[in-house]
Amino acid sequence: DILHLTSRGGRVFGALFPVLVYLSIGASYALPRTGAVSYAASVPPLTGTDSWTAKAVFAVVFFGLTYLLALNPDGIIDTIGRYLTPALLGLMVLLVTLSLVRMERQPAAASAEYADQPFVSGFLQGYLTMDSLAALALGIVVITTLTHAGIEPGRRLVRSVSVAGLLAGLMLGAVYLGLALIGQRLPDGQGYTDGASMLSEAAHQTMGPTGTVVFLSLIHI
Repeated sequence: DILHLTSRGGRVFGALFPVLVYLSIGASYALPRTGAVSYAASVPPLTGTDSWTAKAVFAVVFFGLTYLLALNPDGIIDTIGRYLTPALLGLMVLLVTLSLVRMERQPAAASAEYADQPFVSGFLQGYLTMDSLAALALGIVVITTLTHAGIEPGRRLVRSVSVAGLLAGLMLGAVYLGLALIGQRLPDGQGYTDGASMLSEAAHQTMGPTGTVVFLSLIHI
């Protein structure tokens, strides 16, 4: 488990670091961000309303449903793997394909940091998503799931985890490449405040009003 892993750095580090990791990928940052992105991508585009009351109601409904799903952790892992992840990938493929077919390429000049040091800037921005911290916790989830599926600890488990990580990395790479291609087809200088607003606009341009609903489903998955 995570304590067994981090305790190799000492007793204090082994107890403190997991707490900080779970706070950073949970209540302190990732959970509020998840609710904020889902709200921004759904409520204002669909209703034209953006108020503290709307945010409060959405937060109660969104996190209430999340809590109910989390009461059955084994079931939610199976649901995500069998239904939600394929649905998410299917919607992404649809959005990327329609964007490539129906939207003209309009690449803008790279910002200063990416023009001078594209690899370093991209690496640092990727690191700031906290995926490296989340991997410490999610990696254990993968291992636990595989052991519950009947794979005994040993070489077979290591091989299975490695294959799962490789496939996940390839699929994530394809997803981010698709998002970059969509970004090339949106006009520059439109005042997009985040990636969610950009994707929402791409969905609206390629699929009309229905696109907003499809994108809403994509974000909430």
